[in-house]
Amino acid sequence: MSPDGHVSYRVIPFIAGMALLSASCGPTLHPLPVNPVTDPDVLLQRLADHRAGFTVLSAVARIENYSSRGVIKGRVTILSAMDGRLRVDGWTPTDSLVATLTADPDGFRFFERDGGECLTGPSCPENLGLLLPVGLEVREAAAVLFGIPPVRDVKAGWTVSFDRRVGAYELEADTPGGGVQRLWVREDGVPVAAERIENGERTYHMVASGFEFRGGRPFPTRLGFKTSRHDTDLTVRYRSIDLEPDIIEGDWDFQCPQGVTVRRVRCRVR
Repeated sequence: MSPDGHVSYRVIPFIAGMALLSASCGPTLHPLPVNPVTDPDVLLQRLADHRAGFTVLSAVARIENYSSRGVIKGRVTILSAMDGRLRVDGWTPTDSLVATLTADPDGFRFFERDGGECLTGPSCPENLGLLLPVGLEVREAAAVLFGIPPVRDVKAGWTVSFDRRVGAYELEADTPGGGVQRLWVREDGVPVAAERIENGERTYHMVASGFEFRGGRPFPTRLGFKTSRHDTDLTVRYRSIDLEPDIIEGDWDFQCPQGVTVRRVRCRVR
């Protein structure tokens, strides 16, 4: 800058050149594997082996959910089992229980302290979404809390390629209903992302990150979900994780408080 406050013309090309250079810098690409896996069945089997190592999860987490319904933030405790059992409790900063959701393949219960009633009904994505809006059926929702995405039936075979942006293999397959499902799996079988496309719309997307070793196995400390249902954007950040929790069968149970109206709800559609 000159003494009179004007920018010197000799500086402008340098500034413009730096701006162009910054604009041309894209995301860092991961190197291609030296011996890439070319058989999708190998990666799918490794994913299945990784999944088989999990049974029960007990965790404390913070959730942040942005959707067309509003914003929800807070601390939750989670019990999840790979057989499709779930319990999620929501707490205030002063450790007061404000909401509880329990679910299994036979049904769900939900009670919110200020709601005035207790809800029961089938464990469909809409009902689970009252406290866990991941857009999945109960068995899938329980598994996804371990970072394990759903793998649906496919119309034909899978294709595989290495995604250098992610640093993982991208598996893609058409589904019988005319949609597409994609999985991003590391060479060791650990999934890092997944999504489904239906009628040209991405209806579900999951990202797992912040991996730490728990019991000798990699486990994500952060899960992100985006679903087209209510334009949901949910983040689950684990604060503590126990893959061998000391729990009893009664820990899964929740009974609607005495005197509270119990209402059965159906599975609502979009």
